[in-house]
Amino acid sequence: MSALLKPLKGNFGGIKSLEDYAICRDDEGKLVLRFSIAIANVGMEDLHIVLGELQQIDGKTFASAKQIIKQDDGETREVDVGLFERNEEQDGSGHSHVHWHYPNLASLALVNESGEIVASSKKEGYCVIDSFRYPNFSVIRDKQFSHDGCERRSERGIGITVGWCDYYKYDTDRQFIEIDNVPPGQYRIVFTINKTKMIYEVDEPVSIEISIKEEDKMITQKCEDI
Repeated sequence: MSALLKPLKGNFGGIKSLEDYAICRDDEGKLVLRFSIAIANVGMEDLHIVLGELQQIDGKTFASAKQIIKQDDGETREVDVGLFERNEEQDGSGHSHVHWHYPNLASLALVNESGEIVASSKKEGYCVIDSFRYPNFSVIRDKQFSHDGCERRSERGIGITVGWCDYYKYDTDRQFIEIDNVPPGQYRIVFTINKTKMIYEVDEPVSIEISIKEEDKMITQKCEDI
């Protein structure tokens, strides 16, 4: 039994993945294509990660991580899956929130009509938590993982429960593709789940077709104002 990670495209009870894309200027003035994404666990088992000892590497804080895998005989085993990086952010009210990010869980690329990648997102970190229930899924189970657990590094803190989705809104750090140097034309945003040290099955990539027009290159509206 294992988790099966599925990249999503569409509207899931008001939460959109890929379909809310927009072209705008970021706070550095770069022309970007931004959008939200969601990853569902539609497998037979939870993706369950336990964070362990802290390490300091090049001035950054990391936690070692092990995946808890349930076997067919009911027993569990632990697999070393590398490091989660500690990230701390503050909201407008000054509240500090800690995220433990896992690198390179997914790829977000802009592909031309010839199938060539012309630009890609620099997003690297994924918190790997339950954000919302996957609609109409056959397994109904309470979520096991949350932002609070992500902050506490609790034993049930990191993962995606079967039938739940990990969600990243369009204004999440680095969740955009720079298109200043991309010529007008027809493209696809391709959303792919990557194989990592974590053990899970991978569903097929999803994509959405977009058009970049000449007038889009002249857009001045800031992303924060959309």
